[in-house]
Amino acid sequence: METSGSFHSFDVLRDALGGEDRKALESHWHCKRLVSTMAQYEKDLTHRLLRDGAVFRLQADGLERTYQVEIGTVIWSLSSDLEHVLAHGEQAGWLEVLGPRGPWIVERIIGMQEFPQRMDCDGKVTMLEACVRRACLSASGEVDTKLHQHVRDQTRVWCSDGAASQVPMTASASFPGLVFHAWDEAHSAQRLCANALTDGDEISITDQLLVTGKKPYSLAKFLITSMVFRKTAGDAQLANQIAFVKNVGWAPQRFNSRARPYARESRRWELIFDAAATEARGDNRDRRILARRYLTELGGANRSRLLLGGLLADLSAEHYTWVATGDKRYPGATTVQSWADAFLTRLDVLFTKGMILTLPHTYTGATLKFLETTRYYQLDRGVQPVGIGDWKTDRNASNSIKVVLNHVKVFVANMKEYMKLYRPEHSWLHAFTAFRLPSPLSASDEAESAASASVTACLRRIANEAKLPWAKACCELRIMLPRAETYYLNGFHTRAAWGRAAAEWLGLTSGRRVVELFLVWKTSSGNLERRFRRFREIRCPQRAQLLDVSVENCVVVEQAPSSQILRKLQSSCSDARASRHKGGSYIQHVLKLHEKLHGNGSTRIRRAERRDAGAKRQPASGRAGPGTEAAFGRKREAAIADVAAASPSRRARMISNAPPGLSQVAQEATEASPENPASASDAVVARVAKRYGPAKARDMRGVEAAAKARAKREETVAQSSTRPR
Repeated sequence: METSGSFHSFDVLRDALGGEDRKALESHWHCKRLVSTMAQYEKDLTHRLLRDGAVFRLQADGLERTYQVEIGTVIWSLSSDLEHVLAHGEQAGWLEVLGPRGPWIVERIIGMQEFPQRMDCDGKVTMLEACVRRACLSASGEVDTKLHQHVRDQTRVWCSDGAASQVPMTASASFPGLVFHAWDEAHSAQRLCANALTDGDEISITDQLLVTGKKPYSLAKFLITSMVFRKTAGDAQLANQIAFVKNVGWAPQRFNSRARPYARESRRWELIFDAAATEARGDNRDRRILARRYLTELGGANRSRLLLGGLLADLSAEHYTWVATGDKRYPGATTVQSWADAFLTRLDVLFTKGMILTLPHTYTGATLKFLETTRYYQLDRGVQPVGIGDWKTDRNASNSIKVVLNHVKVFVANMKEYMKLYRPEHSWLHAFTAFRLPSPLSASDEAESAASASVTACLRRIANEAKLPWAKACCELRIMLPRAETYYLNGFHTRAAWGRAAAEWLGLTSGRRVVELFLVWKTSSGNLERRFRRFREIRCPQRAQLLDVSVENCVVVEQAPSSQILRKLQSSCSDARASRHKGGSYIQHVLKLHEKLHGNGSTRIRRAERRDAGAKRQPASGRAGPGTEAAFGRKREAAIADVAAASPSRRARMISNAPPGLSQVAQEATEASPENPASASDAVVARVAKRYGPAKARDMRGVEAAAKARAKREETVAQSSTRPR
């Protein structure tokens, strides 16, 4: 299952792994039985972990017609028969150990199947309920009703990418405590950028022309299939010391879908226009029409769009830096708001105040260097100029830069307006930031009184939604707080600090229940999407020919220890079967279950050496290579971080040291930003106002919204049952 090659024959796979000993892996039948045993063991392990769980979280994501469900839980006391999982659970990624005496956070996949019927909200809720029911199956194959009821009652948190916002409210019929809903912070940040583009304005036109357009193709898509561009870039690679990039295209499902193609285009404008001019004179009619379109739309009177593309490249890079903070396995739930504020602050410094124009090691700086010299390209029977001109002496060139910068200022204002919708103060994302450390609750300064009141209100709201006594919980949280801050100052992250502090106070039950909610709270569903990458490799005819088991069993077995971990466990004993008498290892438990399910049989597993075993690796050359994307990105990040941290007086000196034309534009932008700030477009303001009210009602009046969603589902089911067949 860990092979990266493509094998169409089991014999070929066996020969590749086992050399001449073709009996090492025996047959399809033996492999199928072994994988089914491992899958059953992982399901039994999930059942035992859920039995020790105190509070639960559900996550779900879909790909085509396949729906994946994951469950998370917090364990305060681990059963003795589960101590062996600590050896590999943390390395496998589904177990997080917060302290030597607990607590432990567990994440286990409990289902990945295709929708049998419709993929609507009712179908997703039905799939969710079925996955939880299967996870509560006992060893006898019957549902453990006591565990099932415990999981249903104590499921509190839901996290998804926002594609099915009605699912958790509709599922509250089966999970009455499911009241804390998290929209994945990375996906919501992605939607913020996409919605901030106003239809029909100059920025959206440039965005479609350079990156996102489909019919007709964008420039990025055009360059992917351009053999002329590949030839031109290959010839100029050594001369310009720029690393050749084969793929300039974009993939809308990725978080860096805009940042990457914008960045690659902004450093290669000369190569791109040389290739477009060549294709405009080519024999292929379709490509000739597209190439002439790019020369017309990006040159002549529209040449300022190239500068707009450079500015969008820097803005997209900043946006991806913000998005990446939430696209982690365990993102900081208390830093959601601070990262958003830092993102807006950087945008304000770079674009609203015009400091981006003073930095040469940015995508804007690379574009300005290209546009400084006007170039002429043949177009039909004439020529097409591309370039703004010398802005040091030409006032029209400076005005063109100022107009483009104003477009980006409006885009930044649109993003700030959408922050009211995607990072509102009434959301649960904001409420759980009350657990941040050091806490305003421990500050004695009067200036922190407002922050302390806000934190208290958020904690009270969390406790009330969980139906916990607020007065008692608040008193116990204040007792735990000094110990949690001590752990935090000693280097532990916020979640581990609160977990260790709560583990030391066994009698503070109400306070521990509130801390449980914070520990199980999660703002990222990236681990589900990363699992879908592996899913595409598993769900294929080649794998089915090699291993005839269900896709769900294959994905469940992915939670087992990797071959590298198993080899370490196996090396401790000369014979895996003899290790049954030397303690509880993973191999021992799997072998015992395998013998119980399939009887005694000879199973020999021999691994072959790597083909390069014993070969010495050549040390990497210290010679400086071409200017790669990563090297330019490091220079750019250092320059922008320097500007963001600079004082107002130092920024003024940086503006004065910039080229004359650019320094004047940046100075005017800095002086005009506080007096005449850019405002969001009317269309964006109207869309935010329309959606703000329902979003606030869904967060603040969750019980009413859940009752409405359940009633809608019941009505749909009733209509489908009475419909004549």
